[in-house]
Amino acid sequence: MTPGGSACIRALSRRLLARAKGFVLKNSIYPGLIGDLKIASHELASEFWDHLLSRPKDAAYAEKRLGKLFELRGIDFQRRLLSKKRKVQESLDAMDHLPDDDDPERTVKTIGALRQDATPEITVENRQRFEHVYGRLQPKSAGHDETAWSANRRADLAYPSK
Repeated sequence: MTPGGSACIRALSRRLLARAKGFVLKNSIYPGLIGDLKIASHELASEFWDHLLSRPKDAAYAEKRLGKLFELRGIDFQRRLLSKKRKVQESLDAMDHLPDDDDPERTVKTIGALRQDATPEITVENRQRFEHVYGRLQPKSAGHDETAWSANRRADLAYPSK
């Protein structure tokens, strides 16, 4: 059994004992019939488990009720997941619409400003600078073993300061 499964069973048992304790107190089983509250609660919880495991009708009834509860909680879980997905999609949609897109004149000016200085020499220089920086950021070794990883763990990366 998984650790989460055993924790779930312990939590269910604690809840069952709490219900049994409430029933024992409410119906005067303690102190009227059994003098110890803990023993009375455990006896009732044990009786419940015995009936659940030995009587097919009780087991079928519990399975039906738990199935309905599981279905309701499953639907709630699915709704929460869909809601999260919808929120993420809405935030992505909001990112697609930037305020600068509304002003075509500003966009034309920006593109024009970028093209004014775009001489072949500047373009070649920018391309060389990009390739140099890109090359320095690439891993030294492309392997998937400890030697490659240790070669790639290096402190020689120089990030531009702002």
